Amino acid sequence: MARSPTPAPIKSLRAPVSLDSQLAALKQLKNDIIGHDQRKEEAIRHGAVPLLLKILRSTERSRGKRGIAGGVSVEDDIVPDVTSLEDEVRIEAVVVAGALGNGR
Repeated sequence: MARSPTPAPIKSLRAPVSLDSQLAALKQLKNDIIGHDQRKEEAIRHGAVPLLLKILRSTERSRGKRGIAGGVSVEDDIVPDVTSLEDEVRIEAVVVAGALGNGR
């Protein structure tokens, strides 16, 4: 059986140009896989999970450990009204990971 071509969003996630392009690729991947078990399997076969882990780890490192008390940032006592683009990328990566984990 021939291997299917790598889906475009996964190609984009392998070499993102910017946070905007990364966010767009994550949204496209989410829309492609939700409700489509075969597309989920294909995304996993093409390495979506390690890419998602890389995104989550890289955004975690960029935040640093400044102001962290017991795993919660001191500044996080009040939920901010504005989310950064980095936060949006992280949230979208979590949503995609959840969609991949949900078999149906």
